[in-house]
Amino acid sequence: MRWMSPNLERTSSFLFGLIAFILLGGHLVVALVRRKLGPEKFRLIHKIMAGVLLLVASVHWWPFVFFLIPATAVHATSLALGKLAVPSLDASSSAVALAVALIADVMAVCFIWTLRQSYMRLQNANLYVPFIFPPLATLSGFAAAHIVARGVTKKLRI
Repeated sequence: MRWMSPNLERTSSFLFGLIAFILLGGHLVVALVRRKLGPEKFRLIHKIMAGVLLLVASVHWWPFVFFLIPATAVHATSLALGKLAVPSLDASSSAVALAVALIADVMAVCFIWTLRQSYMRLQNANLYVPFIFPPLATLSGFAAAHIVARGVTKKLRI
């Protein structure tokens, strides 16, 4: 069976690259028919497809996780500020929330990467498992940034 070749890591990387390419094609189709979908449907489909595409891209090329840290911190902070709907929050408070969220994101990604390193040092490490760590690191970084930004914003509001 071709999938179970000795070069499993390369084969899996190519597979996730193909999935990313197909998702990019789907993204192109959604962009071409966006006027027919309406703004609400387009935003929903675009958000879902973009998130999945970024996670698949991080699986395909694992260093992408580190390039996504600032973007996930900014998005997590904007969601935290938007959910709290704080009109009185000034720019400096938002900057503090973003800075703390960025630090939390980096720490979460480093923690997951430490787990990945520990797993990869095992003698009988399965070659499928390493592909779980990049999206897990991205999602945990986003979650940590969101939680911290929300907490900091609540503290600054008082």
